[in-house]
Amino acid sequence: MNKNETLKWYREQLNIGGEQSKIILDNEFLQYDHPVRGIYGIFIGKDSPEICVYVGRAENLYKRMFKGDGHLVNISKGCHTNPKLNEAIEERQKVFIKLLKEVPYEKGNCTEADYNIDMQRLASAENKYIDIYQKKGQCLWQLPEGKHISYKEWCKK
Repeated sequence: MNKNETLKWYREQLNIGGEQSKIILDNEFLQYDHPVRGIYGIFIGKDSPEICVYVGRAENLYKRMFKGDGHLVNISKGCHTNPKLNEAIEERQKVFIKLLKEVPYEKGNCTEADYNIDMQRLASAENKYIDIYQKKGQCLWQLPEGKHISYKEWCKK
């Protein structure tokens, strides 16, 4: 039996006052015995996923939600870094966390080059979905990984 406290919190959210949960999570995120690897999106809306506020990638979707610095860990503590998501939670909008694309491992001959190619496949899939939603004017509240200049410095250039 899984004793993860954030998972327990999430399950409690499903049964508050007989109303439908404000956080709706695809079943793939709950698979901790056989975790799914892939690209996910966090959407907000009144009754359906209307606006994408975040796209991410994970080697293990369960851990990305329920462990360490996971999204649901931060939401349960009231300290998520995405301002649009925090605003939606405060306004009691629904949050939909959806698997956008499963990206299974492709190990080839298990060489270092195969590893690098497979890691890039995952990163490229994430970037593809970020591009899709940003072209729609969504998913504008996240920064890419890696070193980047500050917003203040960027404005000066």
